[in-house]
Amino acid sequence: MAGDCYARGMSRFEDVSPFLSLAQAISELVFVWNPEGRMLWVNESFKRTTGLQIEDFAFRNVDNPFIHPDDLTRVVTILAEFVASDELRVGPFENRFVDAWGRTHIVRSEVTKILWDGEAALLFVASTSGGTLQSETDLRYRILVESSDDGILQVDAGGRILFSNRRFQAMTGKAPSEIAKSELADFFVESERPRIRAFLDHVVVQAEGSTLESRMVDAHGATTWVTVTASGLEDFDDMEAFLVVLHDIAEARRLEESVRQARKLESLAILAGGIAHDFNNIMTGVLANAAFAEASIADGESPEAWTTMGELLGEIRQSAERAARLNALLLTYIGQGQTSRDPIDLHTVVAELRQRIDAMNAPLAVSFDVPPQPVSIRGDAVQLLQLLVQLVANAVEAIGSGPGHIRFRVDPVVTPTVEEAPQGWLPSPPPPHGLFARIVVQDTGPGIASEVLDRVFDPFFSTKGTGRGLGLSEVLGIVRNHHGFIRLDSEPQRGTTVEVYLPLATLTSPQLADAANVSATQEEHRGVVLVVDDEATIRRIARRTLERAGYAVTTAENGEEALLRFNEAPSTYVAALVDHCMPGMRGDELAIHLRAIRPQLPIVHTSGFRDNCEAVTDDACTMSLPKPFRPDQLLAAIRSLSSGSPQDHSTG
Repeated sequence: MAGDCYARGMSRFEDVSPFLSLAQAISELVFVWNPEGRMLWVNESFKRTTGLQIEDFAFRNVDNPFIHPDDLTRVVTILAEFVASDELRVGPFENRFVDAWGRTHIVRSEVTKILWDGEAALLFVASTSGGTLQSETDLRYRILVESSDDGILQVDAGGRILFSNRRFQAMTGKAPSEIAKSELADFFVESERPRIRAFLDHVVVQAEGSTLESRMVDAHGATTWVTVTASGLEDFDDMEAFLVVLHDIAEARRLEESVRQARKLESLAILAGGIAHDFNNIMTGVLANAAFAEASIADGESPEAWTTMGELLGEIRQSAERAARLNALLLTYIGQGQTSRDPIDLHTVVAELRQRIDAMNAPLAVSFDVPPQPVSIRGDAVQLLQLLVQLVANAVEAIGSGPGHIRFRVDPVVTPTVEEAPQGWLPSPPPPHGLFARIVVQDTGPGIASEVLDRVFDPFFSTKGTGRGLGLSEVLGIVRNHHGFIRLDSEPQRGTTVEVYLPLATLTSPQLADAANVSATQEEHRGVVLVVDDEATIRRIARRTLERAGYAVTTAENGEEALLRFNEAPSTYVAALVDHCMPGMRGDELAIHLRAIRPQLPIVHTSGFRDNCEAVTDDACTMSLPKPFRPDQLLAAIRSLSSGSPQDHSTG
């Protein structure tokens, strides 16, 4: 019986120790295999020659990735018939064996049935015929690869893994048998797999090394960032193969993020200092002029006193407008500034820019390259002009008093794919593949040092002293407001190039940006206006403005109070002024309740945030009025809705 054969086979090795010593000393590959497919023991020659360990054999016979696929069925049949027979020994027989490096050996094996620790087993003694990897050089390279801190792979032209080192197995949490013949892309997060495949295709087509960053995922679902470097391998068993090295950059990214956070805190400190500086100047004027006004009142009602008071109040108003402008710039920087969405041909903005440049009287050459056909976008003409003026002014300042040249270019372009796009875009990632209007400002100035380049868009940051305002941070904010992208390229002594990409507008017919002004002398529309705002100052300003125009006003500081007041006499109200951000019920929620009672009630939504105003859909009964607003703008909005012709009263 087969069991007796196993016992007879092991009878020669009642004491296993001499056998193990002998097996370790010979050059043949010796290993003990469980008929169910479990490796029990291997000698050192086997490990040295194949680069494999016992744990690499965690698979069933039919899944053996180390026997050549063309020989696997034959070898499995030989062993199955042998195990089922009464024979003690089988062989020798030959087959091809693929080692850990993906190289093929021809092995000649004899197999004997034995008992190993009391269980049936197969003792293999195999010799190789040529092509082995036992030279000193090969062993040295193997040691280097297996001790590397990077994952090292051999991958075929189809992206399948032929070899993986220990580090890659640790990174993935998978055994070599699970990795062998798997596709490299399978070890990355699902969203990155098409990119990995395209990356390998690029290496195949271009026949040159390449590198990218991506996120791997292990057997437990944990992800980590790695750099993937691929390059070709020549003369690899007559097949096209690639060396792939994966370097874990998770810690480096954490350090980079720490540096970014530290820079953000530093930028925040600079921002806070700059705001405090400007607001202190503004409030000095407000407080001083208010004190002078009080003193003028104490002087009596002489004509001179009232004239002086009027001048002082005018200066207070100007200081408040400066504060509003500073706040608008801050909102622009974070992408929350008020921006219209009018169709604009950039030729119009460039024409205005030429006039501004002429007024600078700068002793340098400025060339313009603008196509004859329209380049149209949707946006705010005033902000776009400010963007271009700021970029040109920076270029002029960089060149200084010496000779120099500024090149200004506008053209419609198709942006490259994300994989092909250069780095360094704000906001990141790079602009999507599509149609954009490109604005390029290039100067021949001294350039920007690398340690400064990452900070040029920080508010109030400057290499030329403090107190210089928002600068390029305002440019970045305007770009964000227009859903665009900006990239700055500069090196010392090589000048600076700034590229701005703004989405092209698709206009089916001529469209004009009209700004309609409603005069305060128009016919007064009497009735009751509901004013809802949690700020008492806003309620007082709205009441004073509307009552002077002949309206009656009901005020409420929250949505709940507003509904109670409105329900008392809903038919008497001609309009409602509703703040969006209030404690409790928000303005948009209140509007729904009001419209449930009066479906056509005119409602003006007001907010200090651009996103809230942009979320409002203007129609015959609805419009948005961004803060801060002037009394005439508020009155114009109410009158416009009352007449059924809503207009945009953005403060720009």
